[in-house]
Amino acid sequence: MSIIKRADIYQVVLYAAFSRLSLFLISAIAAYYLTASEYGIFSYVLVGVSGIAALSSMGIGVTCNTVTASWRCDDPERMVSSIVWVFLLSASLVLALSAVFIAFASRDVFIFNGWAVYAYLSVCCLLMILYGGAEGILYGADGLKDMAFYSIIFFPLVIVGSLLMMAIFGFLGAIFSIIFLRFMNLSWILTLASKLWPRVPIRPALKTKARMARDDIAKIALPIGGAAMLSGPLASLSIFIMERNVGMEGVASFAFVYQYYVLSVFLPGVIGNVLISRFSSKRDRGKKVFIISLGAVVFYSFFVFSGFFLLSLLSSYLAPNIKFENGVAFFLALAAVFYCGSAVFHSYWAANQKGVFVLGAQATFSCFVLWGAIIAKNVDMVAMSFFVGAIGQYLANSYLWVKWRRRCDLAT
Repeated sequence: MSIIKRADIYQVVLYAAFSRLSLFLISAIAAYYLTASEYGIFSYVLVGVSGIAALSSMGIGVTCNTVTASWRCDDPERMVSSIVWVFLLSASLVLALSAVFIAFASRDVFIFNGWAVYAYLSVCCLLMILYGGAEGILYGADGLKDMAFYSIIFFPLVIVGSLLMMAIFGFLGAIFSIIFLRFMNLSWILTLASKLWPRVPIRPALKTKARMARDDIAKIALPIGGAAMLSGPLASLSIFIMERNVGMEGVASFAFVYQYYVLSVFLPGVIGNVLISRFSSKRDRGKKVFIISLGAVVFYSFFVFSGFFLLSLLSSYLAPNIKFENGVAFFLALAAVFYCGSAVFHSYWAANQKGVFVLGAQATFSCFVLWGAIIAKNVDMVAMSFFVGAIGQYLANSYLWVKWRRRCDLAT
């Protein structure tokens, strides 16, 4: 019997497509309505929010997925304790890191006073962390059947609402369309996740299962959170350095293509979340499924390159004020393919509570990206560093998997 049902694949593919497409279309609408300088600031804020959320999340999506699949039926108190403690830790980091962002951000982003920007960043990031946790619970509890339906229903509402906000309020409408998107998506996914939440008292569970929760946090949340720390914030750092080297118009050129790169790596990651729940609940080594998944990534690369080519043809219509960089598109397409391959490895490591492997592989990627951001003289060099980093990460994951499989074979 297949670990992943065909119906589940359809659900997560549709859900991922509409979920990520909404952010991409909002960015495209902003590129149409805003000037190059305004779009650069919009991208700066968008990447900053994503970076803070990634740095603060402590792998909450993966942690909720794994502990829900592992303990929801056998030990629901442990599941509740682990999820609540991870969320409290993440929320504390959001409040702290939003203040750090305020201290070091470009003065161009302060469209209001400092406290208003701090509140905006904190609310956006908390919405994203709640969303990630609720999404993880749905994956872990196999509650996938309605995800595609609700994402399709809310998709036009989000796009039309954001379009109206930008048409009426311009730059400020684009900024607040981000928080509008996060709130609308959270409203339906949190409703679904609440139906799968175990009916156990939270306060006693936090006390009696505290030691087990610390174990889950140490083996899953902290390493995955460390990997996220080396992923999202590195993209933010690249944007910040580019802003100083090539200006906001250069940031806009890179960020427009980068949004499609994020869209490309998002879908395999979502399918990987299904793999995590299946591996965690069935305790299956999944060697055959794992190899098939890598083959699927190779097949998926055709669609990645097709999408980048289509984007190059439509860029003058989608974003007439933004210069499209072909070199950036080429290198980010290559990086997306190899990063997708690593996403399958990361699902496998998380399911086997080897989050430290994810951290090691992500560190390889981040070193190359950071190196490229420091020495880059133009946006093409930054994109090239993403490509080299993705290859290094894939090779690191391949080496770790060979060693891991050899150890498992010896144990059996």
